Amino acid sequence: MNTKALRFKVSFYPALALLAAALVSVFLVVRFVDAEGDRDLRAWQIRLGIVADSRAEAVTSWIESQYATLTALAENASLQIYMTELSLASGDPTKTTAAAAQAGYLRNLLAVTAARGGVTGKALEHDVVDEIAVELAPVLLGKGIRFFGQFTSGPVQLDDPDLIKGERVTHLRFRVRHRNA
Repeated sequence: MNTKALRFKVSFYPALALLAAALVSVFLVVRFVDAEGDRDLRAWQIRLGIVADSRAEAVTSWIESQYATLTALAENASLQIYMTELSLASGDPTKTTAAAAQAGYLRNLLAVTAARGGVTGKALEHDVVDEIAVELAPVLLGKGIRFFGQFTSGPVQLDDPDLIKGERVTHLRFRVRHRNA
């Protein structure tokens, strides 16, 4: 037998074994990387699920508070009287009793209801309100509504009001003194 052929056969097997080991190593590395990617994906899915659950709870809470606000408006006796009188007047607000006062009251009620949600308080906290308008009608409700919601950033200085007296309504305009001015 030829010694060159024997050397080729002998040196061929270690190279083949080395190639097989390299292929197995590459396969195992690819499987490990895929497994790590799947583990990271599951971890992110769990984290995002927790965030989604907390946001869903916050949205549900917000919807319930909005429903409570609508219920409070529907149960407001003054609003019920005004809406009944308005419907009896075929929708013409000029045919209602003390139309200007009732319109002012309704405007104030809607403004306070919107502000109670925190819109006005947040705007004041960020110093973006230039003027506060109040329509004051001589009606005692027996209950109070916070005009600025949960306004907690401290006192806001207002100028003396501009006063316009109307029929059963007083219009007040307060300029806001900005903190940085």
